Amino acid sequence: MMNVSLDEFIDFCTMKGIERPEKRIEARDRMDKAKRDEEERILAEEAAWRSEQEKVLEEKRKDHEKAAQERKKRLKKFGFK
Repeated sequence: MMNVSLDEFIDFCTMKGIERPEKRIEARDRMDKAKRDEEERILAEEAAWRSEQEKVLEEKRKDHEKAAQERKKRLKKFGFK
């Protein structure tokens, strides 16, 4: 197109400190992939945390229900309804 060989173009870019388009595209793709990986990692951590919190809340609810049942039994034992 420009009547310049690929080697001449690469040498020119190197001499002038210009980033070649291929390298720029590769760098952009690497940054995009790193960003996606980080977002996926964060989502996975949030899901794990949410799951753990749900388990803790469920355990607390069960403990509360068990304590309520025990109170009801004691009240029945002493004649209260």
